[in-house]
Amino acid sequence: MRRFRLPLIALTALVALVCGVLIERHLSAGLSFDALLTLRYVAYGDRHGPEDSRVAIVTIDEATFADPAFRNTPMALWSPQFARVIGALDRAGATVIGADILFTTTAETIVPGLDKPLLAEMRRLGQADRIVLAQAPVGGKMIGPHRQYVLMVGGQKNIRSIAVTVDRDGVVRHMPLLQAGRDLDDPAALPGFAATLAQRAGLDLKTLPRGLARLSPNYADRRIAPTYAMRDVHACAEDPAAAAAMAEAFGGKVVLLGASLDVEDRKVVSGRLVADAEADIRSLPCIEHVGTGITDRRTIPGVFIHAQAVNDLLRGELARFWPGWAEWLSLGILALCGAGLAMTLRAPAASAAIAGTLAAWVGVATYSAGLNWMAPLLGGVSSGIIAFLGGLGLRNLIIDREQRRTVLFLSRYLDARVARKLLDSDQPPKLSGETREITIWFSDIAGFTTIAERLNPEALVKRLNHHFTLIGEVIEGEGGIIDKYVGDAVVAIFGAPLQQPDHAARALRAALAVQERLKTEAGQPDSFQIRIGLNTGACVVGSIGSEKRLNYTVIGDAVNVAARLEAANKEFGTSILCSNATLRAAGPGFRYRELGPIQVKGRVEPVAVNEVLGLEG
Repeated sequence: MRRFRLPLIALTALVALVCGVLIERHLSAGLSFDALLTLRYVAYGDRHGPEDSRVAIVTIDEATFADPAFRNTPMALWSPQFARVIGALDRAGATVIGADILFTTTAETIVPGLDKPLLAEMRRLGQADRIVLAQAPVGGKMIGPHRQYVLMVGGQKNIRSIAVTVDRDGVVRHMPLLQAGRDLDDPAALPGFAATLAQRAGLDLKTLPRGLARLSPNYADRRIAPTYAMRDVHACAEDPAAAAAMAEAFGGKVVLLGASLDVEDRKVVSGRLVADAEADIRSLPCIEHVGTGITDRRTIPGVFIHAQAVNDLLRGELARFWPGWAEWLSLGILALCGAGLAMTLRAPAASAAIAGTLAAWVGVATYSAGLNWMAPLLGGVSSGIIAFLGGLGLRNLIIDREQRRTVLFLSRYLDARVARKLLDSDQPPKLSGETREITIWFSDIAGFTTIAERLNPEALVKRLNHHFTLIGEVIEGEGGIIDKYVGDAVVAIFGAPLQQPDHAARALRAALAVQERLKTEAGQPDSFQIRIGLNTGACVVGSIGSEKRLNYTVIGDAVNVAARLEAANKEFGTSILCSNATLRAAGPGFRYRELGPIQVKGRVEPVAVNEVLGLEG
């Protein structure tokens, strides 16, 4: 049967490998990345402390809309407030300011001069390349700032796309690194919003991995960045007493200005079970702090996605994914493990082994995620499980079914356990055996010649088959095996092929049970009476015969003694005789009668024999 296993294992593993790759690249749709971020956080916790963020966020939240300085004023007329906040951030020492807001309109035509302060701040910061405005693709068009703001910030050099990539399942896992160009080596390369902010903060984009085309926000902390309400910054903008707090909050940092409302610009992200938009809400000392009003924690505002990307770039902690060859190799190994375990081990052991293998794979993938390398987690689990289930199915349909048929066939000639042991062996049976202490059973039918003369052949065979079935059931019930039938005689073995420390006691119990069952048939016509001889000793047990024909049997002096004891029953008028060696090996629990020694043909020393009477009690 083993010749079928290797090809079947290879075939099953190949199918499972292909299925795993397809699941990882299509059906799971990035769920491996999501799961790895969660597993890494569970295993390692927060990677950075609250003060390690290179980014600070100023949010336009519900509290800002409710503040008297903003309340009852349409956001399109907030130019003076934006100018005051941006100016305050500049004075606090912000390295660069990123406005995750689309300044698409101006109020100059309605209220002349209203936008002047904001235009002045944008012009000053734009000349120093310390502000980046947002544009976004909407309906197939790129929607950007009003032309007045474009002119003030110095044109497109300070305007970048805030586009992110939404996967088929509605989750944001990636964003373009570049707004234009194929890669960083492309002369036409133009970094996107997050990359431009990181570059203005000191990042050399040439140090990024070659061929990197997209960013995958690498959520490793519950707190993405310290967050302040816009109303707090607005209140502290002209307060000299708050200058130190402002500098501590924003000095030397990339500051992102964006909305964090419950109904606007909120995304489901890969780190949704890790990051919390409300985890690091802070207040400034100029105004009483109130809650932000954010309640939907399954999503986070888009400004936090860009904040995470900027932090990843400045920290050098980019999430990268295993290359294709590593993906195929790892999934192939898991597929081979699943198929191999299913086809070589019994179902309970194989199930435990595949569970351990998959647990180890999850551990390896989590450790790899701790190094910012994301493994094909779910594809690997899928490969292992598909291969395991496929292996079990093929084994049941082909290998086990064929083996059961072979065992059933061989059990007509061998004991089923012997047949199963031979089939499970890694090596074919050898023309040799092993020396082992066993107990040998010899039984013969008393007066069989007379009975055979009286019965016709068909009736005699039917009667013998019934008799041998009765004896076989009892012997096998005690763990013995039938070695052979010699005419009307039965030769059985206790203690082989499986080790049985109590083989002698099993043989004695079997002999007594057979005689008891035969007593119940004593009144039937042509019933049999048998004589049993039992002996214990060291014998050679194994597959013995020619190169073309083997027989699992036993050879040794102890076998001859058992045969002589069976014959001695006729002289003593007994039904069960055993040697002293059998009684010693059986231990207490049996009643017997010592009959003295007899001389066995071929042996110099006589053998002490005992009649077995029954069980004690």
